[in-house]
Amino acid sequence: MQSESNPCKKEFNQGVKLAWTRCEESHWIDFHTEWWGNPGQTRLAQLRDRIIRVSQGVCADLALLEDTEGQLYVRSEYETMYTRLCNAYERSDIPGIILTGQPGIGKSYFSIYVLLQCLAKEQPILFTTKEGDTFWFDQDGVRTCLASSMPRWSPDISSSSTGRQMWSLVDPGDHKVPIPRRFTSHRFIFYVLFTSPDQPRYKHLTNESAREWFMSPWTDHELNVLFTTTGMTAASTSSFPFEEVRRLRELAGPCPRDIKKALGDANGFDRALGIAHKSLTTRTVHDLLVQSTSSSNPTTQNVVLVKRNSPIDVNDMQSDTPAVTFKTAFVSEEVKKRYKRLELQNSQELFNSCNTGTSETAVLAGILFEGLALQLLCSGDEADLEYFSGFARMSAADTRGASAKSPSRFEYRSRASSSVITVSTDRTVQLVQTYDLSTPPATLILDEPKIPIPNVGKMRFHQHESPPRRTQPGVCYIPLVPANPLFDAYFYVRAGDLITLYIVQVAVSRARTGARSGSTTVKTLLEQARKHYGENIAVEVKYLLLAPYRDGLSVVWNMAKETVADVPGEVWVQFIDIGTGDWTVEAITKPED
Repeated sequence: MQSESNPCKKEFNQGVKLAWTRCEESHWIDFHTEWWGNPGQTRLAQLRDRIIRVSQGVCADLALLEDTEGQLYVRSEYETMYTRLCNAYERSDIPGIILTGQPGIGKSYFSIYVLLQCLAKEQPILFTTKEGDTFWFDQDGVRTCLASSMPRWSPDISSSSTGRQMWSLVDPGDHKVPIPRRFTSHRFIFYVLFTSPDQPRYKHLTNESAREWFMSPWTDHELNVLFTTTGMTAASTSSFPFEEVRRLRELAGPCPRDIKKALGDANGFDRALGIAHKSLTTRTVHDLLVQSTSSSNPTTQNVVLVKRNSPIDVNDMQSDTPAVTFKTAFVSEEVKKRYKRLELQNSQELFNSCNTGTSETAVLAGILFEGLALQLLCSGDEADLEYFSGFARMSAADTRGASAKSPSRFEYRSRASSSVITVSTDRTVQLVQTYDLSTPPATLILDEPKIPIPNVGKMRFHQHESPPRRTQPGVCYIPLVPANPLFDAYFYVRAGDLITLYIVQVAVSRARTGARSGSTTVKTLLEQARKHYGENIAVEVKYLLLAPYRDGLSVVWNMAKETVADVPGEVWVQFIDIGTGDWTVEAITKPED
């Protein structure tokens, strides 16, 4: 920022080794005039399309917004988070906030918004850039100095604060060193650090009552603003298709920086993703998740998404609980494929080893529960019966009067119903507290907790890319790439002159592709069995849902109407107890983002 050619005045303070340089460039004078006090309030109140425009000179000095031609899109997240920051500012027991979140999510964008709000309210403020310059704004104008030369205490700052804490906004950059005390130890300063997750850098601050708050990713609508506002990205145009925005988000994730990389260097971006995906093993995935909220590296950034676990409560002054998930649906499926190769033999061990109570690994709950449920279902080991918590036949709900497109609904209603798992036709699974259940209460069959499948010993697992032509009893067929919307596995059981085809779905959410109903595949499997066994052997279909157990839990399973019409059959639910671990039914059934 500073150079010999700058037309600036140096202000020296007696007894303090500090030289503030007054910024007298025209862009700084104009910026202060436009944003300090009433003019700034007017600008904020009259935003057009929620876009703020900052001059190129100011952006260059602050090392921000240069990639958007000085344009700042004001997300609703910024407005709400700023209100929360103001509430924290009024608390004497909170020295500062660590504002963190996914790298590339726009934390630095938000810092500009906070700066402008403070200027409009005529609040003196310090702003430290990632390049190492500190700017001081007050009623007299703008000054700057090297951040490294700013001491812990300055008479200038204390007098400027007029008895109140001065805001200090700090972008510490990506340097892997602890946050310097000069930014946080001043008793007249309320600091906000805008940084990626890296707890070793700021652990000393959270130990001193600073709060750690997380920002949430951009929505498709917000990303669409970037691509339809000229100059916000290199590809921005008013006619940019919304479907293309969705495609980019599915490819690169919900952070502007990643999407811009994908657009600017598609080959380089693909190579980086390929390297990250090839490195994924069950061990590395677990480690990346555990480390995601404490440190950040390129592999973590390409695989994991860190966000706030719940909507912002502006009155909640505690540190946020982070939520960790996979960055894109593609990454999620890659992880599932890798776990699928192991989990069917070692799923119980994996489930127990990951179920450590850490919120970071909860994203694995559904993946590993699926493997554990299938393993237990096909187990011939009597010891595994302890995991089964009863089964029940589900009743068809009366859907007369519903639209023709409405699904067929099957229900199990617990006599002590306190919550309901609802499974939709698109494989979305939700846990809700209230639901209009039309069927009468039922009792789980607990004398024999496992659904009565004739003993065929421990079934072998056969992974496949498409429905195999074999119809061998005692084999559980598992799609290697789970693309069917209806089932996660199927197997045939023979009892005398009756063959039963079990279509199995596990009550975990996942993105699905392919046909909506999956009935075509079920009909194919049914026809193959009839052809193989001949006319003298009857073949029937049963649909089986494997669900995590909780006392008082009811279940609603929605199936595409054509599935049940094309291939009718009984519908059952088998509950599996996940034990006393820390992964909850909520974690297992949590819908994918």
